[in-house]
Amino acid sequence: MKIFYYQPIVKTIAANRSERLGAQATTKYWAEDNPAMKIEITQNGKTIIEAQEKLKIFLSHGKYEIVELPCEYYLCSKAVIDFFKPFEVSKPIISGYDWDKDDSYFVAWLNFVEVDTYYNSEFISASDLQDFSCWECVEGTMEVDKISLSKARKNGFYVEMENKVGLTLDKNRAMVIRNMADYRSITSVELINLIYK
Repeated sequence: MKIFYYQPIVKTIAANRSERLGAQATTKYWAEDNPAMKIEITQNGKTIIEAQEKLKIFLSHGKYEIVELPCEYYLCSKAVIDFFKPFEVSKPIISGYDWDKDDSYFVAWLNFVEVDTYYNSEFISASDLQDFSCWECVEGTMEVDKISLSKARKNGFYVEMENKVGLTLDKNRAMVIRNMADYRSITSVELINLIYK
């Protein structure tokens, strides 16, 4: 039997990234024969390396094969969040558009193969497909230093993005999120949470 787990998120406990207070490694794992029962686990350590090692020791069982599923940050719709229930998800993104009052987009840590398999399965209805979107937060070539976090908070993130860099497609928004996060040396989830703190 196999035990699957998502690539862990490993962070220092201190917001300034100092290991002085220790670190945490967090993931979800499940058994091959029961994929619906995903269990979240966090292991603490004095350092990032120690937290990772403790998590691997916890997950390793002599009689089971352990499989890590690679993850990345994705800009995704609420339908994706509701179905996959990721353990690392941002606050909702407020677009700022008058016609879009719902908090329907988030950044989340996801395994794309799992999302893609579900999207292409016969279990998802046509109406669910309409609300199901997921774009990887990859590096783009756009300059993002003009986008103000305070104006994004005040006017809406997508409105501020369109006004400063002229982009409106979700795949381009995902790239802007990644570039803005990289510019500040934080993760894409941390960026969205910083905007809506």
